[in-house]
Amino acid sequence: RESLAAIVQEHELTLRKLIDNSTALGDTSTELEEANAELEAYSDELETANDALQDALQQRDEAERERGKLEMQIQHTERLKSLGVLAGGVAHDFNNLLAAMIGFADLALADLPRQSSARPLMQEVVKAGERAAAPEQRAIGLLRQRGRVAADRAASLLKQGDRDAATRVL
Repeated sequence: RESLAAIVQEHELTLRKLIDNSTALGDTSTELEEANAELEAYSDELETANDALQDALQQRDEAERERGKLEMQIQHTERLKSLGVLAGGVAHDFNNLLAAMIGFADLALADLPRQSSARPLMQEVVKAGERAAAPEQRAIGLLRQRGRVAADRAASLLKQGDRDAATRVL
């Protein structure tokens, strides 16, 4: 009987240890579940932050591409403007040469006698000069008209408060 009582007592101790261990495991399991829930929350936060960062990077890339396009447009506009200034200068010089040629041809024509055989030739020189000046005068008029349109557009943009756009128009 004593050995049976000792065995029962030993089993009771073992059962108590198992119950204590089971309780400890339950506490550890609860701690692990709480830690896992925290990790999932941090993971969600990181995923949200990553998505926001990727969106910001994408927007920055798009803004950089747009900026590059705008810079190219500005450069193109500046080249066209320079070309226009150059063409205007050439047209002005050409107009001055034509005016001198027509003027001197008119003076020479005025000094020629009415019956001179050179008179019809000099009249043709004046006509040719006037024909050459006509497209030049149309081009100058067109440039002036475009200048007025650009000035009107720039004034409108300035009224709207868009100084940068007004500067680009001019």
